[in-house]
Amino acid sequence: MKLIEYIGVVGFHHQLGNRLEWTYPSLDDNNNIDKKRYDWDILPFSAIPDGVHNSSEDYTFFILNEVDPISSPSHRLYGIAHFKQVHTKDLPSHSLSSSDTRSSIQKSIFILSNFPIFYTFSTQLRVATHCFFSQGDFTKYDMLINWFDTKNQSFQDTCKEQLNNRLLQQIVKDSMDERQRDSSSTSLSSPSSTTTSSSTSSSTVLLPTEQQAMERDRIPIQPSLFFTGEEGSVKKLVNHFGRSTLVLFKLLMLERGVVEFCPQPVNAVCDSIISLVSLFPRSFEQFLSLNPAVNQSFYMDRSNEVNRHDLDSYLFPLNLFSKSILQPYLSLHQISSLSSNGSSSSSSSTNQQQQQPQQTTTNNQKSYLVGTSNNLFLKSPPSTTQVIIDIPSGDILYRDESLYKVLELSSSDRRFIDNILTTLEQQTNNNTNNNNNNYIGSDKWIRDQFELYLLCLLSHMASLLKIEDGRTVITQLNTLAPYNEWWIRRWSSTRNFGLWKTQLFRQNPCPPPSKYPIHPSGPPSDILDSVQDKLTTSMKDLQPITTGISKALFGASTFLFNSGQSLINRVLDDTPNQANQPQPKQTSPTQQQQQPVREDYLVENEIEEIVKEGWTRVQENSILAAKKTAQAVKPLYSSGKVLAKQLSSQLINYIAPLNEQQQSPRNNNNNNEHISSQQENSTNNNDVVTKSEILIDTISTTTTSKKDNISSQVQLDLLEEIDENDIYEL
Repeated sequence: MKLIEYIGVVGFHHQLGNRLEWTYPSLDDNNNIDKKRYDWDILPFSAIPDGVHNSSEDYTFFILNEVDPISSPSHRLYGIAHFKQVHTKDLPSHSLSSSDTRSSIQKSIFILSNFPIFYTFSTQLRVATHCFFSQGDFTKYDMLINWFDTKNQSFQDTCKEQLNNRLLQQIVKDSMDERQRDSSSTSLSSPSSTTTSSSTSSSTVLLPTEQQAMERDRIPIQPSLFFTGEEGSVKKLVNHFGRSTLVLFKLLMLERGVVEFCPQPVNAVCDSIISLVSLFPRSFEQFLSLNPAVNQSFYMDRSNEVNRHDLDSYLFPLNLFSKSILQPYLSLHQISSLSSNGSSSSSSSTNQQQQQPQQTTTNNQKSYLVGTSNNLFLKSPPSTTQVIIDIPSGDILYRDESLYKVLELSSSDRRFIDNILTTLEQQTNNNTNNNNNNYIGSDKWIRDQFELYLLCLLSHMASLLKIEDGRTVITQLNTLAPYNEWWIRRWSSTRNFGLWKTQLFRQNPCPPPSKYPIHPSGPPSDILDSVQDKLTTSMKDLQPITTGISKALFGASTFLFNSGQSLINRVLDDTPNQANQPQPKQTSPTQQQQQPVREDYLVENEIEEIVKEGWTRVQENSILAAKKTAQAVKPLYSSGKVLAKQLSSQLINYIAPLNEQQQSPRNNNNNNEHISSQQENSTNNNDVVTKSEILIDTISTTTTSKKDNISSQVQLDLLEEIDENDIYEL
């Protein structure tokens, strides 16, 4: 068995685009079955990703899946590619060919392995790429072949050594078991101790379990093989996303369509996905079990795990990728695999021996976690995409609005992730070199915190699962309220939960009481946490209503402004036209005196029609806006938000007290007197101005009444502006 299956070079051609230039071993060999097993046409676009030409150096992680799998799970190859771009002026002339017509040379060195060695060889591949460019001849591959052979030979020697040690340990163990059986049989010869010896022998003779029998003929793989050289990647993830790190962690358990986007550098999106997956205990072990090329020959060594017994008891790892697509980098050519009817080899890698859950699951939904650098995934995402993660801004964009409530962090969740963030900040500020503190704040420490989070969750979930009338129910669901009940309900309908529940009832139907707290952050400190959760939930529920009110008022003001502006424009446009019309032939002084009166009279009539027409349109638009406002406000009084009002009434009155008096009757009388006086002077030449003032006064009165009607809503809007951290620190 080889650690690295292939090594190769991908280059960019100014006419042919990305192309595979060389591989070792060669794909042209007739005995090479991998040539038809995998889609090699996708490889060049994974090795040289979209937009990478803007960088001088970058790297990507990707997975090459089987095209037409005939077994389940299907075969797969885990790939790493290191890209480098060099200007032609910095290269010797003999290293350039006639096809190198551009100002720079772009190439990637990639390796493919049956093991998820993303982090292990990222640094070594970078050095190999630099050496390949430094030799000045892109047709010489001897250096890459030597490096390839050296790594495989070293891995094979290590495997032989571990296998010999494994056989030696097994011989010693079998010898001890044989001696123990002999001593037990000797004690059975005494009649006085028949019963005692029998019970003793049954308890002391350890029969090999199924797992031990499977591990006997396989080679152990140390977890350090997959995490060597990656120190700091998980810390970078947590520092960048902050509290949203826990949101992403819980989102991955819901099996939704998730796309991570980062234009440059491309390695940011790959590191983010692999680091997020590594937060789940034994997640890389699942990569081995899903690849039939290695799952029969190797197994993950668990001897150094601190919580090995608990992780075994609660059936880790969670089966998150049995039918989900995991692709650290997905090129635009593979976007069809994310469609609802698209086929992907990774989606077919289901363990058919595992019983499907009987409860309703999300099997009809496309589940994936992919990364990309092409902004077309943002402009026109697949219909199955429900969440888009923008890495540069750190924002999480939900296309499924129901996820807002489901992924809302409870006060316990916020304390948990805040403790991690505070510890990382303290370690950064201290910058100590004490070896005793190297563990605190490290990537291993962060993974252990999320491992504790899942152990607390699954241990209590196992004790709450019961079978009633042939159906699985979660008793006392409110016990898990610190995790957000909405999230618990959604997670309990996923495929990975159904598989975990089935295995739990099969292997450990009566789990012992949990020794872990309900939540790793502990019980709520006081009643303030409960109040904060209720206020946060209420504000989230009120957000669509306040948004609807804002849109309705904005639409009303827009209608009124446009109508008034149209009225003024028509008046201003028509008045010069009347003044510029040719005057009738003046025949007498009397006609000359009557002409201005006649012109004003015509203008007045036309203005009256314009005002009447404009005011009718304003009334219609105002009625429409008022209906929209009423529809938006109506749920406020009928959707049960009384609790949030009562809890925050004193705070509201202190921050934004109600106006003690509304519009005074004196102002209304003045407005009425003003309107009456304006109507009495309607026959004067200034009727245009008078009617405009009437219109403006009426609009102002209407707007003032609307402001008074929504005064209570303004108070609730002010509550949304209060920082959650301020409430948390009260």
